[in-house]
Amino acid sequence: MHFKLCYKSYDYALTNEVFTDFKSEFGRCPRNVLREIWYTAKSYSDDYFKMLLEASKVFDQTDTAWFLWRLAKTKNSLVQLSEIQDGVARTARLSQEGADEYSQHFTHIMIQIALDDEKYLGEQFAKAKKDSGRFEEQPTPSDS
Repeated sequence: MHFKLCYKSYDYALTNEVFTDFKSEFGRCPRNVLREIWYTAKSYSDDYFKMLLEASKVFDQTDTAWFLWRLAKTKNSLVQLSEIQDGVARTARLSQEGADEYSQHFTHIMIQIALDDEKYLGEQFAKAKKDSGRFEEQPTPSDS
């Protein structure tokens, strides 16, 4: 997975260590925060600016910079917090005039990560279900 911030692209992995570190740093469960952002994105999908404003109430600029930095460090240990803070600050404007995929508002990036997390969790659940062998697909009544 990767995110694009202020004309740089960062690979990342959603790891338990990142979530544990965030909880220790901010006292909040990041997965619950991502779920709230996901729900907000779904609820306001017809109004992009309202979606950004509502999602930014869940995860502010400071939280976002730290979380993105911690995610980026999963794949590149040389990434500095100051670099991510700078990118988040530069993408804090709501005006999308002249914006492209590398200059999206930082809340947009968090929404994308929340969507990626939801997809990842679904894939992991399906894999665990298949690997367990305990949940064979049951024939539907019409198959009998």
